[in-house]
Amino acid sequence: MKISLLLATRGRLEKLKKCLQSIIDTVNDPENIEIVFGYDVDEEDQLYEFFQKLDVNDLELDYQLHQFKRPYHLNDKFNYLGQMANNELLFAVSNDLEFKTKDWDKIIIDKFKSDTKDKIFCRWINDGAGSETLPRHYIVHKNYLQVTRNYSCHMLKHYFSDNWIYYVFSKLGKTEYLKEIEVEHSSPVLMKVEPDQLIIDEMNNWFAYDQAVYQGTQGLRDLEVSKLKSYIDNYKE
Repeated sequence: MKISLLLATRGRLEKLKKCLQSIIDTVNDPENIEIVFGYDVDEEDQLYEFFQKLDVNDLELDYQLHQFKRPYHLNDKFNYLGQMANNELLFAVSNDLEFKTKDWDKIIIDKFKSDTKDKIFCRWINDGAGSETLPRHYIVHKNYLQVTRNYSCHMLKHYFSDNWIYYVFSKLGKTEYLKEIEVEHSSPVLMKVEPDQLIIDEMNNWFAYDQAVYQGTQGLRDLEVSKLKSYIDNYKE
């Protein structure tokens, strides 16, 4: 069992470099990890050169590189990258994360290996205040996508995916907060940092929209719970 990190990046090149270095510095076994990169076509001048120079021997990790040919919202990006991933465990990460805990990959893999055979479970890491009940960066097995076809709710553009996933898996009794896996998340919500233009634009464009969608889709969350329960009850290897 191995992990695919879904890393959709737009700008923030220096933060991306720090994120990648923190992954390399803390991973237990590089063979446990694949990074599935995605970047926007309008960022070609800034990121294209970086990715062209990126070498698997320098990165020390397997990776895929995907350039989005049309505008995608963040959830669409993660869903696309999740479909492209080769490994069983899917873990979307932000380019403004820095991993702090050594051997986090082994911790995650060992946890999922201990699960029931269906592997329907949601785990998430400690990325700051509110992490206990808000899985901002969560890990699921690919079996989840066999039911939903998506890593993140496709009706939401950016926000409230963590609320959605927490509700669904809590109803199943299939959640675990991995407090011991700590990352530093350079988010204006969690730290005393100023929001960059990307965050400002996303908030202005999509927060209210996603909030309204989330509030109006309670029935669909319950339907997803029902489908997952059926999958678990009828699971066959």
